[in-house]
Amino acid sequence: MHDAGTVFQAVLTEKDKEVPEYLLKKADALAIFPGMIKGGFIIGGIGGSGVITIKKENGEWSSPAFIESAGVSIGWQIGVQKMDIILVIVGKNIVRNMTQGTFKLGVDAAAVAGPVGRKGEAAVGYTLDNGIYSYSHAQGLFLGVSLEGTGISTLDKENSIYYGKSYSSTDILIKTGVPETVATKRLKKIISTAFSKAQ
Repeated sequence: MHDAGTVFQAVLTEKDKEVPEYLLKKADALAIFPGMIKGGFIIGGIGGSGVITIKKENGEWSSPAFIESAGVSIGWQIGVQKMDIILVIVGKNIVRNMTQGTFKLGVDAAAVAGPVGRKGEAAVGYTLDNGIYSYSHAQGLFLGVSLEGTGISTLDKENSIYYGKSYSSTDILIKTGVPETVATKRLKKIISTAFSKAQ
């Protein structure tokens, strides 16, 4: 959970690759994957765990729920890469579907590389309709990087271990009264600060 806050802070401040403020204003949820691994030779794989948090009707951000991502790709690719990934999710229907089981990027919802530039106008070609906009910070080498076809699943067991009680992802994201740890409070503060600046 601590890593998720660090990753979000880093991507927000990465020079020339910041998540733009006009996209933050429209976001309904954020998924953060610290240290996702992608590698292969012709046939590749990608995998890692992270958290998702949603923006509630009152504008506050929910406690984060654990999720995992995994997929296989075929095509010209070689190498191994470790990357931190942030998905900015626009569309309440996408958020609902993503948190109710296995969800596939590019199939259940469009997934594209997100526009950059915190204060500029929306880039040409980005209508910011319902969809998933991805941002990453990578180390190592990988050719042919793509998240298309990658599955995202909820991790209720990890939720229960972390929060000390049997909580489903829906419980955590929608209901009130979920206990907050120091790391949870830190992540929510980082996100809230970023979004308040975008208003």
